[in-house]
Amino acid sequence: MNKKFVEDEKERPKFGMASGCGSRRDMEDAVSIHPSLCKQSSQVQISSDIHFFGVFDGHGCTHVAMKCRDRFHEIVKKEVEACGSLKAVEWKNTMERSFERMDEEVREWTVNAKESSTCRCELRTPQCDAVGSTAVVAIITPDNIIVANCGDSRAVLCRNGAAFPLSDDHKPDRPDELL
Repeated sequence: MNKKFVEDEKERPKFGMASGCGSRRDMEDAVSIHPSLCKQSSQVQISSDIHFFGVFDGHGCTHVAMKCRDRFHEIVKKEVEACGSLKAVEWKNTMERSFERMDEEVREWTVNAKESSTCRCELRTPQCDAVGSTAVVAIITPDNIIVANCGDSRAVLCRNGAAFPLSDDHKPDRPDELL
């Protein structure tokens, strides 16, 4: 039994996480880490582990970032499992659908939560139209690192002391964002 546990630990990537509030009054960021996301309890036979890492930078309040932390990995898992096998996953489409589904869930949840919200932004105020979250998500498979982001959250790979950007910030003044 112990040997199996040791073997499972060797298959998981090593990771760490740190978080700091900065100059804001409240921490608005959320982190989601799910090693072995699809292999743990997959009903579809995904032959290899898929590891999920996400950072959600709340803007204006915590509730959207927390909702993304709690649900985004489950949405990605369903999208991957719907493909039937790891080789059948078209990552660009899978991640786009996952972001769209998460956005829709947050919009529906925010509308339904207006009467019962106790968060600081008080979902009932006009300023809450600006409440949201940026996101950067990394999926690690045996062969690939897939990174997707929205907003100005970014992913960087560090190798031998050198940083390599894995994503581009979405800024309103970018020419391709003006369309």
